Amino acid sequence: MSDETADYVDYCQTQAGLLAGQIERLEERADRLLTELDEETGDVREALDGDAEDGRPSEAAFSEIEAKQESVIEIQETIERYAGILDGYVELAEGLSEEADPLAAVVRFELDEEAYACFDDRTTVTEQVADIGREE
Repeated sequence: MSDETADYVDYCQTQAGLLAGQIERLEERADRLLTELDEETGDVREALDGDAEDGRPSEAAFSEIEAKQESVIEIQETIERYAGILDGYVELAEGLSEEADPLAAVVRFELDEEAYACFDDRTTVTEQVADIGREE
């Protein structure tokens, strides 16, 4: 394996590791929201059953529950997307030694998967290549 290929293998492994960290943070956020949802749903049930001292739940309570449910769904979709891209980086890293042009393989993957959209604070190879193209 050439040094260049080894660098791209390391890059892919690093990207996969970063995505794993993002997935972990998203899972923690989803867990917190689910805990809040359980509590708020319990409060609404009590109010509907007449056990609560405050009376009937407000529309705002229902809206808040709905918004949190939507947030959890969005987080779960993002987790699934990131997990797919993470797996793609791992597979790419494993197959790069067979690629004639590892840079092209990485850029092709990142473009196909829109992987660059997963990293807010890190520039992907694809973005670096695009920046070089704009400078020329």
